[in-house]
Amino acid sequence: MNIPKLEDIDIPEPVIELVNTLLEPLAKKIKKNGRLIKEHVKYEFSIGALSQYINNSYNRHLYFNSLVFRNEQKLVDNYYLPLTLLKQENSESELNDNRESYLIDKFPYDLILKYKKILIVDHGGMGKSTILKRILLSCIREKQAIPIFIELRKLSRKKNILDFIVESTKTINDEVPKIFIRDLISTGRFLFLLDGFDEIDKDEQAGIISSINKFITTAPNNWYVMTSRNEDALFAFPYFQRFAIKPLYKDEAYKLLRLYDQDNKETNANILISKLNNTENRNVFDFLTNPLLTSLLYISFKFSNIIPNRIHIFYRQVFEALFEKQDLLKEGFQRKKSCNLDIDQFDELIRHFSLITYGKQKVEYLKTELLEYIDKAKILTANSSVPSSHIAHDLTHGVPLMTEEGNYIRWVHRSMQEYFAAVCICRDSKEKQHQHFLTMYTNEKHRNLTMLCADIDPLQFRKTVVKDLATNLLTEFNESYIKLTNIPKELINERKKLTAGKFFVICKSKFFHDGDDPVHERKFLAVNRASDFLTSVHETTSTIIRLAFIDDNIFLGLYIRRPYILLNDMEFRTLIPFAKEMENYEYYIYQGESQISKLNLPQEEFIIINDDPNSPVNQKDNFGIINNLLFNLNFPYEWYIDHEHAKKTLKLIEDEAAESNSLELFG
Repeated sequence: MNIPKLEDIDIPEPVIELVNTLLEPLAKKIKKNGRLIKEHVKYEFSIGALSQYINNSYNRHLYFNSLVFRNEQKLVDNYYLPLTLLKQENSESELNDNRESYLIDKFPYDLILKYKKILIVDHGGMGKSTILKRILLSCIREKQAIPIFIELRKLSRKKNILDFIVESTKTINDEVPKIFIRDLISTGRFLFLLDGFDEIDKDEQAGIISSINKFITTAPNNWYVMTSRNEDALFAFPYFQRFAIKPLYKDEAYKLLRLYDQDNKETNANILISKLNNTENRNVFDFLTNPLLTSLLYISFKFSNIIPNRIHIFYRQVFEALFEKQDLLKEGFQRKKSCNLDIDQFDELIRHFSLITYGKQKVEYLKTELLEYIDKAKILTANSSVPSSHIAHDLTHGVPLMTEEGNYIRWVHRSMQEYFAAVCICRDSKEKQHQHFLTMYTNEKHRNLTMLCADIDPLQFRKTVVKDLATNLLTEFNESYIKLTNIPKELINERKKLTAGKFFVICKSKFFHDGDDPVHERKFLAVNRASDFLTSVHETTSTIIRLAFIDDNIFLGLYIRRPYILLNDMEFRTLIPFAKEMENYEYYIYQGESQISKLNLPQEEFIIINDDPNSPVNQKDNFGIINNLLFNLNFPYEWYIDHEHAKKTLKLIEDEAAESNSLELFG
């Protein structure tokens, strides 16, 4: 057996110190128990193999790939702009603008010690994976814990977290005993960095969720940080505290732009910043809140010297920059392409490839898989004679939209796949575009794709998504609460505005304030109880948006029903003219929480807030107070339907369609 020894491995000082300070003392403690590893050789091998794993992980995450540098590896430390995590509360305390925040400029010990299980949820390009890289590096350097970085898409029903660690520490000749790793983990000195929950294969998701929960139950004393875009399935982890990434301020975005110039004698960043400060370019500031879009702006401006004002133009200019000038940091250098396709031919092929793979939710491929998907895309285009291997080579070299990582090839960033898929939907799939639009906007998983399609083809978005939302919400508004004849009309209209497209559950229970468990644990239990109740009434297509614990014993849950889930996204909401912000709501009834105690509700019973005349929430004495509760739970982050505006919007869309149908090309 070849035993890897520390002195035989080129290991940086931070890793050596972590091994000496944490790993070896923990391993000796386990060895001393005498029940795990009796052979001295196996013990030495396990220490060496785990040390090598930590070293490999450290070296791997020292660097990052970026479209800005054409897949040239750069040190994270030289380009990392410290990002801030903002706590997300599912309670009325979220209404406070002074949310708990943590700057990730070093190991976030206070954050991790306080919450132990952290879920970072945000849109693509906000820096979720980059934050995990930074946490891993600082964890090793500051000797806080033994970090295990896991890209969750690499797990499956047949490969759990423990299997992944065993596989990752395996050498050619042997592997670390699973029982040794399990007992090391049981000491509670590990930090698990679980990246990309949203990238898990849909068919594997349920099994992986169960596996993660089971693992955490058996190893509860460790620390866990998970990242994901927003997904319904994340509510399977109610014991994780949610955080979002604070959008960049203008000065932070400018600092990031200047970081990209640090290896370059030119001053492209300063020229760009000067142009951004011109009044006509102020509308671009919204894009600068996202680190990825800031980097794309840098690329596109360096290539074209133009500041695009629409998101899909960003992506197009980045693609053109990659295709026409493969290395923008080496003026005059243009790498030849193997496939010999022009930019339009290559674009068409990648569009179809992207839509095919997006539909499969695949962002990472074995070489054979990549070639198979390229073959399918070629059938849909006029490029069948081009060898697929040449196209695959260009995707990682000539036009580096992808990067090679070991045996796998993956998109440099998932948003590039989404861009090409969106263009394919809007330009190459006209006969299916209507159905594509209606399908994708009802699922948060497709949020980025939906926003890109709306930007590329706003007219079709209006004719499908806006029309569908207006029709559905107006139907619900007009057909609800018509049997409550004893309630004043103004109160009825308020209730309909507040509840259209939403689903509320209320419960009055001593459980929420008299339990022995800590408050946050009771909240998690409340989520589970509410979820169990929802399942029992078949409301399985709702997404929990906010929970509140009011007057110590009132639990109130706000859910958004399909197809209205994306209305909870403020950026998407700007595209829907009749979904108004709650902060503009002219609320004039039953102010003051003092009346909550007057609610006459049964104890220990979940009640759906609907238009049932016999429901206690619709009794005359309770109705206005319930409206007040709903308003407070909505305000200020949610939306309400302006039904008059919705009617006008629907009429306008129908008139536009009639006018369009009457147009003739000749005559």
